[in-house]
Amino acid sequence: MRSIAILAILFFTIKATGQNLIVNGNAEIEPYDPLGGWTLLQGSWTIENANTNFITPHGGLNHFAVPGACPLEATTGKPSEMYQDIDVSSYAASIDASKAQFDFTGWVATYQSQDNSRIVIEYRDASNIILYTFDSGYLKKNTWFKVTNSKVAPINTRIIRIRLISKCGGTTGDDDGYYDDLSLTVTITAPISLIYFNATTLTNKVELSWATAKEENNDYFTVEKSIDGVYWETLSTTKGLGNSNTNKGYLSYDYNPNIGLQYYRLLQTDIGGKTSIYPTRSVNYMASTGDIYLYKNDQNEILIHGSGILKVSVYTQDGAFVKRESFDEYTETTELNISQIPQGFFIFSIETANEIINLKYISK
Repeated sequence: MRSIAILAILFFTIKATGQNLIVNGNAEIEPYDPLGGWTLLQGSWTIENANTNFITPHGGLNHFAVPGACPLEATTGKPSEMYQDIDVSSYAASIDASKAQFDFTGWVATYQSQDNSRIVIEYRDASNIILYTFDSGYLKKNTWFKVTNSKVAPINTRIIRIRLISKCGGTTGDDDGYYDDLSLTVTITAPISLIYFNATTLTNKVELSWATAKEENNDYFTVEKSIDGVYWETLSTTKGLGNSNTNKGYLSYDYNPNIGLQYYRLLQTDIGGKTSIYPTRSVNYMASTGDIYLYKNDQNEILIHGSGILKVSVYTQDGAFVKRESFDEYTETTELNISQIPQGFFIFSIETANEIINLKYISK
């Protein structure tokens, strides 16, 4: 019996995290709050809503604003600023392989022509040395304006600092620069472009096949197997091509499949040791030889399907006898209660009028 192969087309990029790396980017918590996520450098930063200011928040209930900042700015000569440092060291391997792209989106606005909003993004190393800077410049917008920036992080980037800067054009009143819906996400470029990964049942084995359209710094593949989809064991490892822009097919086999449902997954490890895990495949395996099949039903019972079966004997891998049952030769499907069989490798010896057939079974 052959299972239906499932075709999976995977993209060359894998979204490492869809979450917003900026804490309180939607301005729903006061920035000076311990949970607010921001460090106030200058100015009385706060959150305001449509009832307390001149503009409706871009999203949610509030946006960031700097009330009463103009006199302070006139005294110090410095604009209002707050910032947030984002630790990206967990992506260090991908960053140092130039595989991590960070995408920033933010919305800014101002009240009148003398007000200015500005966003600066700094990529810093572990010593806080700036490696790259994006600067929106001072913007005068009386409606919400979208600021975007996408950047493959420079090698050694460990911190990304988001700076919000608001500059007042006068000496009195508020510094009406507004900010809302600030977002930073990361996309990790995968070292391979996987065309498909299939698991197919064959006679007395399961075939695992996959193909790539592109490989970059690819060291090797690992096929893992699981009975429950939780605990995995290594089935095989296969050397990759390293770097390639042509289609390449791979094969691996499970020569000792379990009767019933089991799971397989493909892992890929690059030259730097980073491993990516691809979607899981499952098969419901049924051992067979000729017209006799050994399989497990939904009630976890072992069923033997075939005509002319007279006797079934169960032995351990070492040949020790476990149990034996006899059947009517005219019964097409026989049931064998194996609830008392311990975990391990067993041989089912199936006797008909003309032959003795041995099928393997692993109890878990």
